[in-house]
Amino acid sequence: MGKIVKLIKSFLQRRGTRISPFAVLHDVTYNTTTAIKPLAKLERSNIGKCTYIGTMAAVYDSEIGSFCSIAREAYVGGGAKHPIDWVTTSPCFHLKDNATGVCYAENPFEWKTKTCVGNDVWIGERATILSGLTIGDGAVIGGGSVVTKNVGPYEIWAGNPARFIKKTFCG
Repeated sequence: MGKIVKLIKSFLQRRGTRISPFAVLHDVTYNTTTAIKPLAKLERSNIGKCTYIGTMAAVYDSEIGSFCSIAREAYVGGGAKHPIDWVTTSPCFHLKDNATGVCYAENPFEWKTKTCVGNDVWIGERATILSGLTIGDGAVIGGGSVVTKNVGPYEIWAGNPARFIKKTFCG
């Protein structure tokens, strides 16, 4: 019964919006002017007004500004970090909430950080923005790029790893 109630609640929340019924949203806030296409997956994120998120895009642990265009299959944030100086990298031993129900670490490892995307940002098809980065207002990320560093306002970055190409016309 609880699953049916959740589905009905989700349907009613999305009425009057441009959110696909086939998009998966968990702990996400968005504006009624936001467009989220089918099979997009968003978790623990805030999406600004008039922002477009393409088909099969993924957005995790992120703050996305207004007037952004995130193309199909783009991946923003959510890349878990693993401790490389511990005996194991398995989350079973260093996270509070793990499969065993027991935390073995005195100071559990912080594995996720917020990714911040400014306003009026364009992220190209199949681009990847690593967790914890900041993408400045008006920035452009080329398709297929892997962004490993913060991107300043009105900068164009592309490549794998992404590198600075030039400033946009107004930068």
